[in-house]
Amino acid sequence: DIGEDTNVATLSTAISLHDRDNPLLPTRGSNGRVRFEVADDGLGSDTEFLRAQLEYTRLFPLSEAGVLAASARTGVIAPYGLSEEIPLPERFFNGGENSVRSFQEDELLPTGVFCDPLGGESATTLNVELRREIAGNLAGALFFDLGNVTEEVQDYLDFNGFRSGVGLGLRYQLPIGPVRLDLGFNPNTETDPLTQQEEDEYVLHFSVGFPF
Repeated sequence: DIGEDTNVATLSTAISLHDRDNPLLPTRGSNGRVRFEVADDGLGSDTEFLRAQLEYTRLFPLSEAGVLAASARTGVIAPYGLSEEIPLPERFFNGGENSVRSFQEDELLPTGVFCDPLGGESATTLNVELRREIAGNLAGALFFDLGNVTEEVQDYLDFNGFRSGVGLGLRYQLPIGPVRLDLGFNPNTETDPLTQQEEDEYVLHFSVGFPF
C-alpha cells in the first residue's frame, strides 16, 4: 500500500547551475539542477526505485523595473526489483503556492477515495511570471502556470492531465526575499466524479520567497 510506513534509504547525485545576480532578489540569470537518485535494499531501503528530476529557471530583465521569469520542472520515479508501489512521501505532487497556483497545496489530481492527494510517478510544471516594481518595496506580478501529475511513470510521455492557472500577485520586498500574496484563477474547473465536489475557481496563497 502506498500509504504504509516504510524505510527509504537512497543514494543521489546532482549537477547544479547558478548564475543569478542575486540569490534572494534576482533580476537576471538562470538557476538549474539535474538530480538522479536510487533507493535499493542494499542500502537498507524497504522499497527500491529510481528517480530523475530536472529544474531550470531563467530571468529576463525587461527594464529597470520589470523582469520576465520562466521555469520548467519535471521528474519521474519508477519502482524496480521486488517493489511495485512508490510510497506516498516519495511520490510527486502538484498544485500550490510554488507550482500551479489555481490549486491548493498538492490538490491537483489524482486523488484517493476520500479526496486525499495520492500523487503520482511523474509530474511536470511550467511557469511564466511577469514581475514589476510598483512603488518603493512593493511589486506586482502576472503569472501563468501549467502542470500535471501522472499516476504511472509509463504515462509520462503522453503529456496528459495538464491543468492551468492564471493570476496576479503582490510582493513586498524584504532583505530576505519577498512576502508574497498570489491569487490564482482556474479557467477550467472540474467536478470530482466520486464526491461531485467542484474545484475552487479562485485560490489565494500567502507565502515568503519567489515561487521559482
